[in-house]
Amino acid sequence: MSQIVAPTPEVLQNPRVRPITRLDEGVVAYLVRSFSGSMDLDTFRGVFQEIKAATDVVIDGLFRNGFETAPLFRLAIRERATVYADKPTLDMMYRRIYAATRDITELLYAHVAYRRAKSGNFVAEWRGPTGMTKSSCMMGFVETTSAMAGVSLHEKIEADPKLIEHHVAYDVTDLPTKLPLLKFGEGIMLDEEVRTVGEGSVTARELLSNIEDMIRQTGIDIHFASPSGGEHETSQAVLEAVAVDWEHHRTRFMVSIAYGTPEPMPLGMVTLPWCSPATYEAYKPLKKAILERTLRMMFHPGAATEDTVKEFFEDARTKELLAIFGQPPKNNWRPWVQRFSRSMSIAELNRVSSDVGEMFTILTRATVTSFEKIYGWAPSRSMMEAANRLKKQQGRARQEESNDDDL
Repeated sequence: MSQIVAPTPEVLQNPRVRPITRLDEGVVAYLVRSFSGSMDLDTFRGVFQEIKAATDVVIDGLFRNGFETAPLFRLAIRERATVYADKPTLDMMYRRIYAATRDITELLYAHVAYRRAKSGNFVAEWRGPTGMTKSSCMMGFVETTSAMAGVSLHEKIEADPKLIEHHVAYDVTDLPTKLPLLKFGEGIMLDEEVRTVGEGSVTARELLSNIEDMIRQTGIDIHFASPSGGEHETSQAVLEAVAVDWEHHRTRFMVSIAYGTPEPMPLGMVTLPWCSPATYEAYKPLKKAILERTLRMMFHPGAATEDTVKEFFEDARTKELLAIFGQPPKNNWRPWVQRFSRSMSIAELNRVSSDVGEMFTILTRATVTSFEKIYGWAPSRSMMEAANRLKKQQGRARQEESNDDDL
């Protein structure tokens, strides 16, 4: 099994780019350039190296006299200043070839450390075909970077498997309720991110963009995993799974960065371990839940999810009002949901309010078994207490009416 080991301080202070394959850059660039016809190989190699040397001098000058930036950003600036072919498609092809020759794993960890030291966080997209262990590596990366902050995440999850729920979300609307549960150096994973559809989907995407931008200083990292990737303007790296080592439980990713370029620019390769066995075992039930949701085609962000409803009934203000009134005046839940729940669009607010009212009515008129058959999850203790209290109040009211009729 893979072992979670944080990079040493020496690695974080002096990260090295390690070669995977020895390559004569001028030869490959010449071969790419030759498609359009140009100078001979020796001439081109000399010109290429001279231009590269001159470019390096210029880029190095940007980072003198106290000026600096995060490691991945610095590498990206250097790559942007290098042109390998006159045609964009050929240039990008060569960049991918060259990126596949260098291992920048240490650079990636150093980038995360630098961001935290400068009151920042790390936002990344994880892409690649299904079955390439993206989710396991993403969780393993969060375990490793948590260890860099002195948090033994895998030990915490081993002691209490339910803690994995704080670090995994499947809906954008889960993030506002889960982020407050995390600490500096920890991360949350939006696993199997899907594009929401229907009313409220635009609001959900705008909410996600705001979250990515606003939580930078918390030091809480955000990771998105999806086969096709997404549109996250604040992401600092795109990790694309390209090869899996099933024997040693690790996966190789190509790291790109969308930094001043129309599409992510390849920088190099990283090799990342899978998550710890305890974390994966805790994660499996959550993976099953998202699969079941997918099979039901539930991609509407406005659905009154289990977490949304339970958190509403757990709010101390909701409990106090229910203790006073039993239920909202005229059974109108919208004002309470709007006041005590997360931000929603008008359409989503109306839908959630209607669903909450329907659920509460079922709890007061039917059995818990009926509730579970309809919604697929069990009501919380707070929901049951509020429903039972209302049933008792209604029972007393009917008894009083019956007594009045007898008189």
